[in-house]
This record gives sequence, C-alpha cells and structure tokens, in this order.
Amino acid sequence: MAVKELVTPSGLHNDERREMRERSVREAPAVARLLHVYVVRVFDVLHSGDAPWIVIELVPSRSLHEVLEAEGPMPVARAARIGLGALLNPGTARA
Repeated sequence: MAVKELVTPSGLHNDERREMRERSVREAPAVARLLHVYVVRVFDVLHSGDAPWIVIELVPSRSLHEVLEAEGPMPVARAARIGLGALLNPGTARA
C-alpha cells in the first residue's frame, strides 16, 4: 500500500481549494469500487487537519521516462500496440 496526500494546485483561492478537497473525499468511495487493470485500488481516505490522504494500492513499476532512459526511443509499432491494447483489450497493453 501507499499513502498519498491530495495536494491542490497552487494559485487556487481557499474556497476552490476546499471544494477540490471535499470533492476528492466524496469521490473516493466510488473510485474504491472500480476494479480494472489500469485503475489503482483505493482502500481508504484519511484526514490530517485540512489535508486528506488516500491509502492506495502500491503498484511497482517504471515511469515512461525511466523506460525511455533505459531503452531509448520506443519503436512506433510498440507504442501503437500498447495504445491499441489499452483501448481495445486492457489485458494486452503491457509494455
């Protein structure tokens, strides 16, 4: 599991920041019901002062940046296969 603070973008007014936090907390139970290979599971929402934190599934992986740094530019056919797999059949969209 991982614990992540829900950070609001800078430049928002206090009312906008509060609304964004409240919306995130309200929507967390709906997200927790999603079961999909490309959706990280949400287990709980915690509060520490004004800041909500979410407890989520930890998915060990590499970022796209890390893949490109290690392997160089991705061939067009591979990128297309991954994209089509994500659109048409989530089980085949592995890099």
